[in-house]
Amino acid sequence: RDRSIDRKQRDLDQLDEWFWLWLATGSSMAARDRPECKIAPSILSADFARLAEESKRMISCGADWLHVDVMDGHFVPNLTIGAPVVKSLRKNLPDAFLDCHLMVSNPKQWILDFAKAGASLYNFHLECVVSAAVRDSLAASLPNLTI
Repeated sequence: RDRSIDRKQRDLDQLDEWFWLWLATGSSMAARDRPECKIAPSILSADFARLAEESKRMISCGADWLHVDVMDGHFVPNLTIGAPVVKSLRKNLPDAFLDCHLMVSNPKQWILDFAKAGASLYNFHLECVVSAAVRDSLAASLPNLTI
């Protein structure tokens, strides 16, 4: 028998033992030092012809947030949802938490549009803020943003 298979089985047995110990001692004990988990399904996988209805269904199924993947066709090759869609969602889902993930080359160009549209949270990739000057300019234009 291959030794790597034996080693993998031993690792699985140890993991199984740890899991049952964790469960027996109270699973909440193991998670005390971690932030609370949020369920945030991406609306990108929804039927766009029924976006509001599908978003409401996700919330009724237990979603804490709705994740909105925004792609500009430059930072990433795909082009997806913009601020007008977020504005429509906000109109139909006034209490929903809209987590807007901006995969864009120039977040400064888009953040205010998403804020005005009703985004609850927006985040972007650090690598698109290429210099301290760009970072400082972005921070100055958005005083509530921590970079």
